[in-house]
Amino acid sequence: MRLSKFLQWFALSGAVVPMVLELMWWLINKSSSWSLNAKICLQKITLVLWPTSYGMLAATSDRVLAIKLFLLTTLGNVVLYTVLGMLLWYGLAKQRVFLVVPIALLSVIWWWLLSLH
Repeated sequence: MRLSKFLQWFALSGAVVPMVLELMWWLINKSSSWSLNAKICLQKITLVLWPTSYGMLAATSDRVLAIKLFLLTTLGNVVLYTVLGMLLWYGLAKQRVFLVVPIALLSVIWWWLLSLH
């Protein structure tokens, strides 16, 4: 697979993941029947798959600000996924040593995000 096609898939994933997770959060917040454990589980999944979602914490009841923050954090996620895709492609196609960088980077980010309380 060519680099451009590989990066397109990663960029698309970086855009679709926040949309799906935002929809899931909207559905959960509309219903009061979800347990706290389910919400915590979804929060951890959100942090792992959409690490830039921390930018959404600044959103309050201002709907315009919330939309702007969503678009900004989604763009950040697209950039993050694209960089990760580029490193993975180089690691798979060129030098295996490039695989160390995304694995180490993801491990550190996920450890940090999941250890927050």
